[in-house]
Amino acid sequence: MRRASTILLPAVCLALAGCSDSGSDSPEKPDAPAASSTPSAPAKLSASEKVEACTDAIAAGEDSYPAECADLSSDDYMEALQDANQQGRDALQDAIDEASEAAQP
Repeated sequence: MRRASTILLPAVCLALAGCSDSGSDSPEKPDAPAASSTPSAPAKLSASEKVEACTDAIAAGEDSYPAECADLSSDDYMEALQDANQQGRDALQDAIDEASEAAQP
């Protein structure tokens, strides 16, 4: 039980942090993205590639509003948030499954 708690607590905290409401109806976009924020990214990305890059940046959890999300529409940003949330849920379920298997005699 202690091992499961140790695994689940950080996973739940990360999931809740990713789902928390900042108090505003729409995300605040930075004034101007840093020039070197994504130097290796190609200039022309399709909409789905932009959403995927934003999803990956959100899932990494390094920034509250990643530069990869700056050019997205509200709908695309919401899609990226939902995708990142699903990745977190999947990771949490994997951790639960591993803990359950480890607890089996």
